[in-house]
Amino acid sequence: MENQCQSSAFGIPPDIKELLNTNRVPTDVQTRDITNLIQVQQVRERDMELERERPLRALDRTAQTLVEVSDMISDLQATISPVKRIPDEILALIFKPSLPPEILRQYSQGLYAFLGIGLHMPPLGCT
Repeated sequence: MENQCQSSAFGIPPDIKELLNTNRVPTDVQTRDITNLIQVQQVRERDMELERERPLRALDRTAQTLVEVSDMISDLQATISPVKRIPDEILALIFKPSLPPEILRQYSQGLYAFLGIGLHMPPLGCT
């Protein structure tokens, strides 16, 4: 019986399989064989979990790298954006009429130079 249990490490021996469908109590030998089979399957289960986690970790690393590359592309594209070539005075003319004065004051402290310049320019249509 013990050899049969060990030889079918990935299956259930017929005499134990038969017990699954009955209310019979296993013999001491069958109980020992079932316990051994459980232990073998638990080890196999842990191995399979580790095997499954390995590609998942690799996918996570790949996803993170993809985000970093996408962010870098966006940053580089923003650096060469034609909007950066627009003079501050023109940007101020564009944004000043659409923003309330409190927002302009808040951003005039250096966060956006073009909004700061807009504070010191007359409103559109007054020049």
